[in-house]
Amino acid sequence: MAAALINGRYYIVLSRDIVLLSLFSSLSTALWAYGLAYIDPGSSAIFGYTMPLFAIPLSILLIHERPRILNVVGAIVGFAGVVIYGVSSIMRGVSLIARCLL
Repeated sequence: MAAALINGRYYIVLSRDIVLLSLFSSLSTALWAYGLAYIDPGSSAIFGYTMPLFAIPLSILLIHERPRILNVVGAIVGFAGVVIYGVSSIMRGVSLIARCLL
């Protein structure tokens, strides 16, 4: 739920986009907090910063937004970096549960 100030009066704005944003933000935070029990905080931070990589496919599916070519290139480069980091974490040796989360 959001509020808008129009002509000095507050109005409550409730739309599908706001509800979805609230739902995904809450779910993301809950899963991030739960994941800290299984992986170290450094890995959690790296994976937390990958959220923009997931925003592009979600925006295509949920709001039918068409990404620009640079958005797609950036997502591919970012995803490649996450894969490299994940593979190096597995090679260094992480717990079995952390491997499942990667």
